[in-house]
Amino acid sequence: MDQRDDYVKNYGYYRTAQRLRVARYTALFVFLIFTAVLFFAFRQEMTMNHFRYLLRNIDFSSNVSLFAGDTIYYNGDDDSAFGFVSGGLAVVSDAHVFVTDRASGTTFSEHHGYKAPRLVSSEKYMLVYDRSGSSLSVYSAFSHLKSFDYNGTVVAAATASDGTVAVAVVGEDEYYSTVYVYNQSFELLNTVSKYKYVTSLALSDDGSSLAIGSVYADTGGEIRSELLFLEVGKKKEKAKIDLENEAIWQLSFFENDSFAVMTDRAVLFFDDDGKLVKRVDYPATPSGAYIGKEGVLILISAADSRYQSAYLYDEDGDCDRKNYAIGGTCESIAEDGKYYYLSVEKELLTLEKDGDSPARAKLPKDAGQLVSDGERVYYATSSYAKMLDDKAIGR
Repeated sequence: MDQRDDYVKNYGYYRTAQRLRVARYTALFVFLIFTAVLFFAFRQEMTMNHFRYLLRNIDFSSNVSLFAGDTIYYNGDDDSAFGFVSGGLAVVSDAHVFVTDRASGTTFSEHHGYKAPRLVSSEKYMLVYDRSGSSLSVYSAFSHLKSFDYNGTVVAAATASDGTVAVAVVGEDEYYSTVYVYNQSFELLNTVSKYKYVTSLALSDDGSSLAIGSVYADTGGEIRSELLFLEVGKKKEKAKIDLENEAIWQLSFFENDSFAVMTDRAVLFFDDDGKLVKRVDYPATPSGAYIGKEGVLILISAADSRYQSAYLYDEDGDCDRKNYAIGGTCESIAEDGKYYYLSVEKELLTLEKDGDSPARAKLPKDAGQLVSDGERVYYATSSYAKMLDDKAIGR
């Protein structure tokens, strides 16, 4: 007798098992195609670390998208600096730099060794440099990519989403300041050397344009400022503007590649070719300011310095709201696509960009600061970052 006759077949289960075998090989085939697409179509972004992270965080739970990222937990300190890179929360504490994902998992951690660290982040990259030192490090959300050492002090830095990096150094050589510009492979594209002191620099989001602000004293001892606007990789500037008797404080690009420059006297609005569109003189010396993706928010102190008023401008320099009293001292500012968020003495104030009525809400008791990932705003403390939803912001 054939030994196989000793087994009893249930043909319903047998057919199901055959189908599952086909489904298994089909799923394997689809997974291989998916992997090939990731590594060839997104070769620059999909490193081995990214792929391991993707596999580690696959979750088929039905409610994972509802709760992941509402609160991110980590181990920082009271003086931590925050940003977002590749969707993860970047934290620079006194001793470490690390990135925590929305499920509170650490994707990267390293001792940085800087005495006075400063963090600059873009969509995919972050820079950490010592405000009193001569080195700078470049990180992704998963690894330490590159370090630079200079003969001088790093005073400003910027990075774009494509990996372009600009670094301003006050040197010990013949020039007062030198700006070094690198591509995503960290190859030096060009240098801009000046007998002036660079105070601020910015890159457009796609890394194609660079703006440099610097100050100097003329032959009469008066303070002057210079703004340079140039295409990355080009030696010749597209625009050069000299400002008399004022100092450039800050500059930043808007989402549409136009940009704003803040001085001690006014905010200047430029188009994406570096042409001055509008100059707005301050009604009084600002006590705070924020250049966002779509406009500028300026804070002016009242006669009683404990109270401030907010002025909101769009990319063209038009004022959307004037003299809105925020009722206290602003400690940090962030934004999403609809609101400006201000932390004002343990209260959260939201100003809608289209001019509708503001709202107030209580912030957590722990000391912290506002930080945005571009779409959502979090209140980040030394140990957790809590997403501010409609209920939390009083809307």
